[in-house]
Amino acid sequence: MNKNLKLTKTALILVLFFSISCGGSKSLQNSPDIDVSWQGIWSGPALIENSTTPAKIFSLEIVFTSTHITGYFTDKKAGINRKIVHDLQLKDGELHFKVPYQTKFVMRSFMSFTGKRNGRNMAVTFIGRESGRSFKGKWQARNKRVQ
Repeated sequence: MNKNLKLTKTALILVLFFSISCGGSKSLQNSPDIDVSWQGIWSGPALIENSTTPAKIFSLEIVFTSTHITGYFTDKKAGINRKIVHDLQLKDGELHFKVPYQTKFVMRSFMSFTGKRNGRNMAVTFIGRESGRSFKGKWQARNKRVQ
């Protein structure tokens, strides 16, 4: 009798768990809180403050599917090619994301970005840490829409 009671409780817990988790898929294209005009490749020059190095060309590709938003970051001079971004947030015309990466000398590094969009243009500030040094800079990007 005690074994049947345990099985019943376990079955009820599983049914409850599956009924909560199977609430149906949410389509991002139909969601009113998602602005799909962010989609495309945002690219442009980035300058690191207090540095004599020439401008880098950063690019961020934002891709929407029916269930996900994915961002890919590229900085060819640093050897970062289509690195998946972390903590991508798009809210109220602002963008936030982080890019962890490894340098050529296998040093773990990161950059954190905050941007404000104005139509097809975006002004972004970023901070980062590489080889034990901190840096910050600005990036001007323009959206090149992907068809």
